[in-house]
Amino acid sequence: MRSVILQDVAAVRSRLERSESVPAVIKSDHDKHVVVYMPARIAPDTPSCRNPGI
Repeated sequence: MRSVILQDVAAVRSRLERSESVPAVIKSDHDKHVVVYMPARIAPDTPSCRNPGI
């Protein structure tokens, strides 16, 4: 991920400390889209570039 902001950090942290599930809103702090590399979500035969330089 690039530079991002987690909204409502205190509430997210509090629920995680109590081992609760909690939805989180993550936004870019520079008005661009958030890029996340999740290899488990990519089909094994799909070519990928781990450092796209974007």
